[in-house]
Amino acid sequence: MLDVTFSFKHDCYYCNLSRDFPEATMIVACNDKRDVLEFISPSERTVENAIKRLCSSGTEVERSEKGNRVVVVTDRCLCDLCSDTETEIPADLGVLLVSPRVFSNGWEQRRILGFDNSHVRSVMKSLQESFPTKLISKRSVQGGLAGELFSPTSNELFGDMTDRQLQAIMLAAKHGYYRTPRKVTTAKLAKAFGTSRATYEEHLRKAENKVIRTIVNYANPDSRRSASTLLFGGSSPDSYGQ
Repeated sequence: MLDVTFSFKHDCYYCNLSRDFPEATMIVACNDKRDVLEFISPSERTVENAIKRLCSSGTEVERSEKGNRVVVVTDRCLCDLCSDTETEIPADLGVLLVSPRVFSNGWEQRRILGFDNSHVRSVMKSLQESFPTKLISKRSVQGGLAGELFSPTSNELFGDMTDRQLQAIMLAAKHGYYRTPRKVTTAKLAKAFGTSRATYEEHLRKAENKVIRTIVNYANPDSRRSASTLLFGGSSPDSYGQ
């Protein structure tokens, strides 16, 4: 199985909305009844104008805000405004579409799980024949479907961190602290961070502990079994055929 992320540029409601507001990235999930959109932008005005455009399509919205992120819930699914039979990925090509979709500057980013390379090639060929298309990443899936669908989200990894903790771990990663051998010391990182070494290391260790705790929880066999139970409707796949 292959995990593939790609983007393509086409004419649809959300692509056009992101093209008109290039400072905002939109993450869209849909359950066929409502859409949930997350707007990420350094410009509050850009987000407000994008939401006003959304409301002009006849949708009432609810929202929550945190920092530069605004989450909007529509009162109906907007797929009818975004659907285009020419840009839909055929289900018979042997791929599983994974939510959410990401829209940025007129491009739609999608993630698919393909059962073999021929299915992935068929998808890419189908899109490339009609639209500008870019392959972002392609990798083999080693852990099975449950491992892919029940992996830690970025919010689970970083959501409980303070701003300073997140800044500390991102600075360390950027400057090669986690490479082998290490490219930088915590003393130099602390200087760039504008604080003492002890204070920086405290922020960094707390951030690391939160990331590791989340990863270990998902790596726990009991956690993997719980994910499999969800997928197989209350029974672990190990119980089939016994």
